[in-house]
Amino acid sequence: MSKESNGSILLVDDDQDMVDSFSRWFRRSGYEATPTYHAMHGLMAAAKNRYDVAVVDIGMPDMSGLELLAELIELQLFPVIVLSGHNEPELKSEAMRLGAAEYLLKPASMNELESAIRRVLFDSGLNIPAPLAGANGSHQVGSGANGQH
Repeated sequence: MSKESNGSILLVDDDQDMVDSFSRWFRRSGYEATPTYHAMHGLMAAAKNRYDVAVVDIGMPDMSGLELLAELIELQLFPVIVLSGHNEPELKSEAMRLGAAEYLLKPASMNELESAIRRVLFDSGLNIPAPLAGANGSHQVGSGANGQH
């Protein structure tokens, strides 16, 4: 994490519009954000770069978010927040059992996602600056044209 950054975030979701929206939002808010649109691309980015936290979608075509979560946790690289459109207790239990730091349901407000990231960064021992400037919580994430994943 650079001195000017609030933290570095790896974003992994096959909904390109949503990932790009996340990325713009977090960059404007002082985070370093890396968008990836496939689980394998996210895994490759994680192996090559240092991130403070990842936000991973459950439903992706090339590898499930749970498989990606398990790979990232096994590598012990950084905490992972799971973002899912599936409100199934078994799925949430499995994600938490595998080591997810947080499990959020789509659509989630940007404030909810940013709060989860800040909690994870705080729990990781990183010095967290003030909350996002201008965050009003009205912008929903995970409700893009591709549907909920």
